[in-house]
Amino acid sequence: MAFIAGNKFVPTLRIAKKLLGDKEDLMHKAAGCALREVWKRNPKLCEKFLLTNYQQLPSTTIRYAIERMEERKRKKFLKNN
Repeated sequence: MAFIAGNKFVPTLRIAKKLLGDKEDLMHKAAGCALREVWKRNPKLCEKFLLTNYQQLPSTTIRYAIERMEERKRKKFLKNN
């Protein structure tokens, strides 16, 4: 979260990508929360990450990441999940 607060999003995205294959649901939630915070500050970057990695993202991560998106975008992501 310190990186996000400093508007340094690349480290967060790298960590989230490394956690894609993790078996623990709490890690999926944590990654989703971090992605949601990135989205609040840089929506285009976060959406690009989500679209690029969509097939590998656990549904928990997606749901947490899109929680604050406008309804139309949220539905678009949920429809593909």
